Amino acid sequence: MKRYPFARMVISAAFITIGLAPAMAATTVKVEMQDPSTDEGTKSMQMKLDRDSVPAGQVRFEATNESKTLVHEMILVKTDQDPSAFPYDSKKEEVIEAKVKSLGEVPELQPGKSGHLTVSLRPGSYVLYCNQAAHMHQGMWARLTVTAK
Repeated sequence: MKRYPFARMVISAAFITIGLAPAMAATTVKVEMQDPSTDEGTKSMQMKLDRDSVPAGQVRFEATNESKTLVHEMILVKTDQDPSAFPYDSKKEEVIEAKVKSLGEVPELQPGKSGHLTVSLRPGSYVLYCNQAAHMHQGMWARLTVTAK
């Protein structure tokens, strides 16, 4: 029986390299949550994304509450609906979350704080919104389109 120590070493190195190769990196979306306390130029609630479209796959949302006074959050849903059509509790002034299928969220962020959410997204239309009292209806939401790779 012939032995090929060099070949075995090369094959072993290849398997180790493949096993240690990093997974496909997630596409990053930067999310800024702003309100009139953010700066003089901000006149209303808004959620700003640094891109409005990403390829399908892993997506990392890096959310920052740029407010100086208010708590904000970021909730992600897959939907073609306009956010004004989301089930809404007018007394609490918030979306009824039990009736909307959330794919994840960056929960309540204090002013100046950041958080992140990483999810695997399929092609389609998505909405990100803040569900603090009255924030979404005052404009704190954004659309995201996920395209096929």
